[in-house]
Amino acid sequence: MKKINDQKKEIEIKKSDGLEQVASLVHYVSATVPVFGGVLSSIFGGIAAGRKFERIKEVITKLADELKEIESISEEYIKSEDFEEILEQTLHKIAHERNSEKREIFKKFLKNTIASQLSYDDFVKYRILRTLEEVFPVHLYILKAISMEPNESETKGLISGKQIGTIIMRTKESGLTGKEIEKTIEDLNRLGITNLNMNILKTMTNVGEARDLRHTITDFGSDIIKYLLE
Repeated sequence: MKKINDQKKEIEIKKSDGLEQVASLVHYVSATVPVFGGVLSSIFGGIAAGRKFERIKEVITKLADELKEIESISEEYIKSEDFEEILEQTLHKIAHERNSEKREIFKKFLKNTIASQLSYDDFVKYRILRTLEEVFPVHLYILKAISMEPNESETKGLISGKQIGTIIMRTKESGLTGKEIEKTIEDLNRLGITNLNMNILKTMTNVGEARDLRHTITDFGSDIIKYLLE
């Protein structure tokens, strides 16, 4: 009987430690961005301690520090049911995401969500969370290259070129191979973020079409840029 009681006591202590961690995080965020801390408090109700909490703690602490730099945060939006739903679902993904770079993407999404006051209807309509599960930093890196406005040095003295050559040129510091870039573009097309023609991608064409790829970004891709790149 004593052994059972000791085990019960140990479980209670662990649960207590977890709640203390949650309370500590909420207190920190509340002191930094009070209205944001209030929303977190309602979501964190019975969260368990451990790795999942640590992942959330890592993201939310960084997010709270970055939110201080935003001049005008809408308290009305942060208190809204729309944001609470988005935040709760995103934190659930963060808790289960083992890749630190992916957690950074989720953090950027939450920051831009607050800045742009994303509605829950748009959040669902644009399939943002489902897309985020499949997006990695390399996708955003290539997407940024595709979205760039051509500059004079890219077109000066040329009459033709290849779209793939443009992307390779803009991402040369990454060390990505042509094959890796092509695979990433196939992913972006599959996700509905871009609609690059894989045949035209490697075909010699006029320099304007080769260097300006912005038209290959879909409306959905523009939203992804808004919430993950800007």
